[in-house]
Amino acid sequence: MKETITEMIEVMQKKHPNDPTVISDLEIIETLLTKDSRSTIDCLNQLNETEISWISACFEEISAKLKSKELIQCFKQLVIKYPNISYLKQDVQDAIDVVDL
Repeated sequence: MKETITEMIEVMQKKHPNDPTVISDLEIIETLLTKDSRSTIDCLNQLNETEISWISACFEEISAKLKSKELIQCFKQLVIKYPNISYLKQDVQDAIDVVDL
């Protein structure tokens, strides 16, 4: 899963920011990350700062689908690990707010 996501992000980085296919790519990544919480957590822990910055907008939807305490903990750890992603804290808070654990 990690390799697929990394490759997709590399392709997305080469596209124009307003390219509508970027949204489609993110939806595919989101689908991959909502299969099960254990593999999602493993994958997220392997992604680098740039990769996390590209997909953090998907955290809310991933959280809503998986409803996992462990996943929320993983998101919180990513905020600590990557403090330079200015919007990550809000993306993680949105992911926490969407579930009632």
